[in-house]
Amino acid sequence: MMKKITIILVICLFYANSPANAQRIFWWKKDKSEKEQPQPQREATPNQPQRETTPTVQPEPASTRPTSPAANDTPARDNGRITPDVANRINRENDRIRNTAEPVVTESPNGNVNWTEQFIEAKGESVIDSERFSNVGQARAMATRGAIVVAQRNLLEIIQGVQVTSETVVIDMVTTSDVIKTKVEGVIKGAVMFGDPIEKNGMIEVIMRVPLYGNNGLAGAVYDAVPDQSAAFQAASGSKAAGDKSTVDKMKDELLGSIFFDFKGQKFDPSLFPVVLDENNNLLLDLSKIYDPQKGNFPSYLNASRELLDNLGIKEGVQFIDAISTQPGVIKVDTGKSKGINWTRIGEIAGAVGKFLLLFL
Repeated sequence: MMKKITIILVICLFYANSPANAQRIFWWKKDKSEKEQPQPQREATPNQPQRETTPTVQPEPASTRPTSPAANDTPARDNGRITPDVANRINRENDRIRNTAEPVVTESPNGNVNWTEQFIEAKGESVIDSERFSNVGQARAMATRGAIVVAQRNLLEIIQGVQVTSETVVIDMVTTSDVIKTKVEGVIKGAVMFGDPIEKNGMIEVIMRVPLYGNNGLAGAVYDAVPDQSAAFQAASGSKAAGDKSTVDKMKDELLGSIFFDFKGQKFDPSLFPVVLDENNNLLLDLSKIYDPQKGNFPSYLNASRELLDNLGIKEGVQFIDAISTQPGVIKVDTGKSKGINWTRIGEIAGAVGKFLLLFL
């Protein structure tokens, strides 16, 4: 019996050597000591940890904080960026121009490219085969399906001829890249019917459309393969792309919504991503740099005149530029006059405004 008591005492003493275990065994000592000793400061006030962990709100820098509530009510720019209010005002003005000016359209035998409304459309026809399909509804349905296939084939033909840059046509990209070929085929398969099928002269006619720049459009399909035009022109001229930043920013306080290129009667051939050069082939503006495939926004092309703008009462927001020559994908302007224009600012605004216009005379 004595041996058992001795063994139990030894085990208890060994177990109590650990401070943590000692607290568990001799818990009454812990309670007594807690009563005698003051509580640690961090446990004295339950709310104190919350005050310590509450993040401190840092004041905004004075340069980015409006100085008065009225600052947000004016068409101001946030450090040079176009605010939504300014963009909406520009878009409303440009809608007035768009509804009056003539669209820029490249016609094809079986369709067209509408650079103003930014779509490509093609028509397709198919015979209603009443002999093969005795049911009238079935005959029309099969003819409609055949017309869609023909329209898609015509779409492919039109798309292959679209000028991408000054040196590139869509067919060049399709024949050299399987990836681009697959993407373009996907665009055509995603074509939607415009209007209803029309029956005339024993045939069904349909019109199919695909976006030019919008979601699932042609520009997005080829964009990753667009060559770097700025690098090419910089190598040739040694100039800085996007304009001369040493010039005075004439558009700092102007609601620029469109550029008016006066071609003096010369024909302009549109392209997906044109560039603006001066007479020395210095790159002033590369419009491929402002395109965002995720948003699909890109300036619209319009045929307009100064008289049209005067009749609409539009006195501001238009940058007039004299163009001296044009070729597919390239607009050349006078070198001397172009130095007074902040092309970088034009690019920023054109990229931020959803309905920016390129007007041509």
